[in-house]
Amino acid sequence: MRRREFFKGAVGSALLLGMADTVEGIPVPAEANGSDYRVVGTFVDGCACNVPCPCSFAGSFKEGCNNIGIVALTSGTFNGVELAGAKLLEAGLAGNWIRVYVDANERQQEAATALAKAAFAAYGRIEAVRNASISFSGRDGRYRVTVDSGKVVEMTTEPVLGVDQKTPIVLANVPSAFGSSVMQARTIKASFQDGNRSFKLENSNSTFNDRMNSKGKFPT
Repeated sequence: MRRREFFKGAVGSALLLGMADTVEGIPVPAEANGSDYRVVGTFVDGCACNVPCPCSFAGSFKEGCNNIGIVALTSGTFNGVELAGAKLLEAGLAGNWIRVYVDANERQQEAATALAKAAFAAYGRIEAVRNASISFSGRDGRYRVTVDSGKVVEMTTEPVLGVDQKTPIVLANVPSAFGSSVMQARTIKASFQDGNRSFKLENSNSTFNDRMNSKGKFPT
């Protein structure tokens, strides 16, 4: 993926992950056009890169950068639909292909699916989108994520602490698809298996943003 294309994608994702309030000029799925959104919650990802992920500094996806990312909403709306409690997850090869999983109640399903497509479009070509049971628990960089009780995804992370040995290292002003300011963590272990796609992660990069809070409107 070329540098310019990555930055467009990175901005597009950051908008939904709490780092900006407009999406002007960023391509989004047709079903999201003209839709208002507000998202509050936590974003966590894990990828195959070493700590810290060089993709954030190079401005392009590293070849072979398998990744898993989850957005867990504590509150928010999309196109007028309340999405509190919904969970959206992507897994794939950054800049190449991804698969998207949505855990939402029946009333939220359509809006949550459209939001997931818009939020994760920058990560790669969406191969499939389906409903799934997503479990998300933890805090302060120590998280556990599963999809379908671990049959599809299982991931655990821990924070990488700074010199005070109390708070995570903060990466600020970086060209990252996770936003311009994220906290550093480590993927202890992760696995993905869905049909013909599979990969594993261990002792690799992770970042998180437990203060995701953004609102705006997609362009028509």
